[in-house]
Amino acid sequence: MLEEIELKDFKNYLEARFAFKNGINAIIGKNGRGKTNLLEAVYFSIQGRTVRSGEVKELVRRGGERACIRVAARGTSRMEKGVEVSVEGEKKESGYIRGIRVVMFYPDDLWMVKGGPEARRRQLDEALAEIKKSYRVTLREYQKVLRQRNEAIKMVRRKEGEKELIRSWNPLLLEWGTQVVRERAEGLQELQQRMSGKGVKWGAGEVTAKLYSSMGEGLYEKERVTRKLERIEDAEIGRGTTLIGPHRDEVILELRGRNVRRECSQGEQKLVALMWKFCVAETIRDIAGEQVIPLMDDCLSELDKENRMRVLEEMQGWGQVLLTHTEDLTELSGAEKIFLT
Repeated sequence: MLEEIELKDFKNYLEARFAFKNGINAIIGKNGRGKTNLLEAVYFSIQGRTVRSGEVKELVRRGGERACIRVAARGTSRMEKGVEVSVEGEKKESGYIRGIRVVMFYPDDLWMVKGGPEARRRQLDEALAEIKKSYRVTLREYQKVLRQRNEAIKMVRRKEGEKELIRSWNPLLLEWGTQVVRERAEGLQELQQRMSGKGVKWGAGEVTAKLYSSMGEGLYEKERVTRKLERIEDAEIGRGTTLIGPHRDEVILELRGRNVRRECSQGEQKLVALMWKFCVAETIRDIAGEQVIPLMDDCLSELDKENRMRVLEEMQGWGQVLLTHTEDLTELSGAEKIFLT
């Protein structure tokens, strides 16, 4: 479990120290007090990267020269880790935290269910990269091939090459694309099973998640997909981009048979997004055999009291959870509370 964290010149914090306990730790304060920044400091120190895209130098408080984080945790023994980030973006680490991972729910994660296919692909890819470390390499190799093939398409469009230049990339596109889609399908099936059970447990109803690949039913039949690629060559040249591959996959989420994006309320959408994060955390915990600490930023807003209680009941099953909220709710009566003023 996390025991404490010290911050210096980190985002809005000049200097601060926070202690954590087992169970639910509720970080309470009005907007702009640094609740999210505190969770981001925990995430950055444990995971080694920012929770949102951006340069690490943005973690340094305005006017500061170096952001410093010291985090202490206890597993089989006490561990400490220090992280420093300079205003130039240089990062230094000392010490270590082992056997502990964190998964963060951030309000923008709602776009997983409210946004377009890219948001769902990104959430699935991020989850798989945490569950299976080798997936990050597979995805990176596919993206490298995709960039090269797209460049070949643009060259042919500019009359700087023949169609054979595009076709030369097809075998690698199929090889790495097939692997990405296969791992997505397997990972999503694992998460789907967990979400289905959690939806019923929370009283929301059965949740289903289905992957639709632009490679179609011939995913594992490379000859058929190769012929399909050749048939759409002119369309790809006209559009200037590759039209088949996992970069065009879609994940459809349904709650009680209704499309979550199009037919569910804001509250139902948030419940599904929260289920997803807890299921990702469970899968990492069960497969990696490590403690996982959910970091839940503004997870209770937009939920009625009944659903807030269901989410908090879920948290009771975890050894430690950090959540943020703007108010000291009556439902948080049993939590360890940290007030930011």
